[in-house]
Amino acid sequence: TGHDMPVDWPLYLHPEDRLQAEQMWRDAARTEQGFSHEYRVRHHSGDFRWCQIQVSPLPITGNELPAWVVALNDVHDHITAEQMLRESLRTSTQMLDVSVDCIKIIRPDGSLSHMNKSGCDALGVSADSGFGMPWLNLLPPEIRQSGKRALRIAAQGKNARFNGMSVIPGQNPQHWDNIARWHDDQYFVRV
Repeated sequence: TGHDMPVDWPLYLHPEDRLQAEQMWRDAARTEQGFSHEYRVRHHSGDFRWCQIQVSPLPITGNELPAWVVALNDVHDHITAEQMLRESLRTSTQMLDVSVDCIKIIRPDGSLSHMNKSGCDALGVSADSGFGMPWLNLLPPEIRQSGKRALRIAAQGKNARFNGMSVIPGQNPQHWDNIARWHDDQYFVRV
């Protein structure tokens, strides 16, 4: 019937992708709705390459059997670059987390991009908070102006030192010697 998928098409997919792709095809055939997904497809060289597969039903007129348009777009380089970037970020994050220094990475707009475990502990911030909050808001009000000035100096390519402090409810305030610097379009603040 028109709802059947070509018998041999799953053989062109990576074995780990076949089950999901077959289920998506069945769902699309049942609902007569298309889908788009990234799968590894066997290349003529025998290797697998990531492809964006888009399946769309053609309009039916009269008693025709449903027909489908299947388009493949090679996105292999994009996907592998993304995977490498994620792995590099994961490795960098692990390296930062083992440091006893409190390290914060701050975006140009002043929002916190990342903070290692020592930094989270020192400021009383949960490591799974997702960050994104303004870094200066994590500092006590009396320290924020010094932090702001340090970011301005760091943006000029100079290392900026300032005395910081963290106040965690139920604990004595802790005083820190902070160093802020600008590198690769972001700020790094280390205690």
